[in-house]
Amino acid sequence: MLCTRCKSTTTVIDTRRTDDAVRRKRRCKKCRHAYWTREEVEVILEQKKPPKPKPKPRRPGRHRHEGMAERDVWDDLTDHNISLRELGLD
Repeated sequence: MLCTRCKSTTTVIDTRRTDDAVRRKRRCKKCRHAYWTREEVEVILEQKKPPKPKPKPRRPGRHRHEGMAERDVWDDLTDHNISLRELGLD
């Protein structure tokens, strides 16, 4: 730790424990200034994440594509008489 006056290094001369902190008396090596510091321990509790919501059950027989008739996509393409050359895929 640095001195509050000259910003030089310090040494600890005395340490006293209290219920919630530690007090240390420090003395500067250069200017001999003495002062007290107080060190407290901060307790951080881990917060739990909320549980993920459960997916809603789907009703049987209902699908996203239910109203569409089954058909072949290639049949739709051949109806328009488009050649691969016209598409640039020859």
